[in-house]
Amino acid sequence: MNLLNAVEKFIFPELNEANDLNDTLNNESFLNNNIITPYDSDEFSSLDKELKAIKAIQDSWKDDLSAENDRLIHANFFPRDIREKIERLSRRSPEVAQSYAVYGRLWELKNLYSDTHYVFTHGQASHVSILNKIYKESLVSFNPQLAHPLKIPFRSSSSSICNDNAENFINKYLIDILKTDKLSWFDHDHRDELLSVDSQFWNDQDSESADYFFTNSGSVNINKPEELRDLLIKHFLKYLSSEKACQLLADKAVELAKKRKEETTAGVMYAICIPKILIQNDQTNFTYPSYRLGVPCNCHPLKDRIKLLDHMQNGHRIVCQPQRMCRYNLPMQYRILADNLNTAKGVRIFSVDTLTKAKQNEYDQEVKDLVKELKLCTLLLDLYKKIKTDFFAMGKLHAFESQYPQFIAEYGTILAES
Repeated sequence: MNLLNAVEKFIFPELNEANDLNDTLNNESFLNNNIITPYDSDEFSSLDKELKAIKAIQDSWKDDLSAENDRLIHANFFPRDIREKIERLSRRSPEVAQSYAVYGRLWELKNLYSDTHYVFTHGQASHVSILNKIYKESLVSFNPQLAHPLKIPFRSSSSSICNDNAENFINKYLIDILKTDKLSWFDHDHRDELLSVDSQFWNDQDSESADYFFTNSGSVNINKPEELRDLLIKHFLKYLSSEKACQLLADKAVELAKKRKEETTAGVMYAICIPKILIQNDQTNFTYPSYRLGVPCNCHPLKDRIKLLDHMQNGHRIVCQPQRMCRYNLPMQYRILADNLNTAKGVRIFSVDTLTKAKQNEYDQEVKDLVKELKLCTLLLDLYKKIKTDFFAMGKLHAFESQYPQFIAEYGTILAES
């Protein structure tokens, strides 16, 4: 089932008898205007069509990656030169086959959103994807009003490091940017604020592309278990004030991440869809074109920013010119101020990997169980503090503390079942 057939099945049953059905469904404006939730609407009341369209697309994805490549090629979603490359290489190399299967799925999502959104890609190590899942499930469990079914957070929900627009961010750090000795550290110094992405969908530059980090399951900032553990503890402490309990939960999450890393050689790819209306407005734009290392690009006039982005989104290759800030002739990159992805209206973020649906569900469930354990700990701690306060007021604190282990055993079971 290709994208248009999937959308037809779920979204347009009333058009089945129309003679011009195929022409209608191939009209991108019609497709987007009738499926994508309007930017200025109440998202949760008009989301049903969009959710069904996404489900239809994802249900059509095949677990066997060779079969998935065949499906995508026959659906004619790939540009001709890319399609020929896939047919030539994917049968010789399983790594190439899995790469193009993932890219094909991203391409389907891009086609669905390209009329209303700019679509960027981000490659991530497989073990780090567990962190993103924990961020999302924590939102669902603790702040459901902030969670969105079509968005995967890249930052912990309340980080609030930088939700400024791109122009203010660049001006704030302009002195650092102009210092040649700071260039190699710009991405590193601002790694909490910045997310490195590709605006050129088919970019496969070594060490400088989403494809590279996906194919090699690599990460610039989170390579050691202790680095991941520190981020997890920091996140859990936002919900639970017991550092020891947070450390135990983080250890479990790290073990899950190790298991995920051993599952496949490839990482995870993300399609990050940001409404064009946000990026086209300087006041609301939180993206910027960059050289390698996150340094803002200035080899093209600022007034051409949207024109260049449109060219890249349409498949044209844009290269930065070598100069003092970047001595390499490399494809233009992009940076996103990541905190804005949590709060900006209309953003959609999807993950795509090479796991089977059954395996994906297995990891999703393990993350849900972990976050449920986190919530249980917060409930127990709150209950303990409340009862301890009451016993203290009655002058019977010693009696409570002597019976605390029995209290935990009894009430822990009750809370776990609730």
